[in-house]
Amino acid sequence: QMLGSIEIKASQNKATVFVPDSPRLEGKNTNVEVAQFVSDKGRPFLNLTTDEVQVIKRAFEQILGNIIKKRF
Repeated sequence: QMLGSIEIKASQNKATVFVPDSPRLEGKNTNVEVAQFVSDKGRPFLNLTTDEVQVIKRAFEQILGNIIKKRF
């Protein structure tokens, strides 16, 4: 769910990748509440695997490429 909720905001000279603090599908907790819970248990929150980082990187490159095509 975290990967699916990642959003990217882009402007002329920067892009911000973030996870909005929204309710999760399986319960009433928000992303921030889940982050606090897993941190309290000693597990890094959103500690991504190499494959997960690649998925995000490809999505970002695709979105950025589409923005560039539209502007130029």
